[in-house]
Amino acid sequence: MTALLHYLFLATFTWTLCEAVLIYILLVKVFGANDRKWIYIYLALGWGMQDTDSVMCICVNYIL
Repeated sequence: MTALLHYLFLATFTWTLCEAVLIYILLVKVFGANDRKWIYIYLALGWGMQDTDSVMCICVNYIL
């Protein structure tokens, strides 16, 4: 249960970061900001970035 909660908190913060970067790109870099490749990068970061941290925490807790 704790690992799931840890993962979901990290997912929330990561998605907030992705939204902030997207808003920056849409407001400051107006031309070329609607590129579809960025959506896939945000998806990979939003769901995959916190996986490594969650797995490391689980492994460290399991070893100790």
